[in-house]
Amino acid sequence: MKFPPRTEQEVSRILAEGNADFVVDAADENISKTSGNVSIKLTLRCTDKNFKTGTVFDYLSPHMEYKLRHFCVGTGLENEYETGLLMPSMCIGRRGTLKLKIEKAKDTYPDKNVVIDYLFNQENKANEPLSTNAQKLKDDDIPF
Repeated sequence: MKFPPRTEQEVSRILAEGNADFVVDAADENISKTSGNVSIKLTLRCTDKNFKTGTVFDYLSPHMEYKLRHFCVGTGLENEYETGLLMPSMCIGRRGTLKLKIEKAKDTYPDKNVVIDYLFNQENKANEPLSTNAQKLKDDDIPF
């Protein structure tokens, strides 16, 4: 078997702390085993400031009001938020920017990334993910 050798940092699944672009790859209704509360489990494909990509899981719940509102406003679901109804299918494919943190290992679980909050601009409009901005730069006519 042939393979390219990698450093420990290269094989780590942990993304850098700070802002990261994301796209929602999957969203499913979830019921908490401990509290019985209903939430939406998000599978997020994130790209950190070092352009490393990884999967991060997060939960949207009415009990985390700021995170639920910020997700909706930051991904263009503000009208849906205002109706008080958000379905998992509405979340799939949505893009935005979020803030990541590294949560240190607990018990038998290793370090992992957690979403601190979803970000949006001051006019309460959805952020364009950085990857979209990068694509615009790539598509611009550069005279050289």
